[in-house]
Amino acid sequence: MSQEPKPKIFPRVDHITLNVKDFEQSKKLYTELFVDYLSGTVEIDDPELFGIGFGNGLRIFFLFELKAENKEFKDDIFDKSRVGLHHFALELENKSAVDNIYKKLLELDIKILDKPQFYPDYVDNYYALYFQDPNGFKMEFVAYK
Repeated sequence: MSQEPKPKIFPRVDHITLNVKDFEQSKKLYTELFVDYLSGTVEIDDPELFGIGFGNGLRIFFLFELKAENKEFKDDIFDKSRVGLHHFALELENKSAVDNIYKKLLELDIKILDKPQFYPDYVDNYYALYFQDPNGFKMEFVAYK
């Protein structure tokens, strides 16, 4: 009996989709941060879906599904302590890039959870900062160099 070859997974994340509470606020923030500052490209700009691509194959989509039939969720905010996504991290090229994005987050008045620092308990040269966006999402920028 012959075995079929196992499918291979490409060594990257294709996309992440985040359902947001305030679509226009999220679109403005992530345009400033991911497009204007980090040179991402707007791939989708529809009334309820906004997508940014990063050239390396990663795309991040912001989705607005808080419609009338979902009104019981209108006051919800993301909580990393619940079952589901805890946070996601985007790797930057070096420590300076993490420090610079930290300054940009401060300019944008984004809540910083942990200032840029080394995390020797994780792996060697792990330098990261953690922040929380207006939807409550915990996000991280990290560099290993």
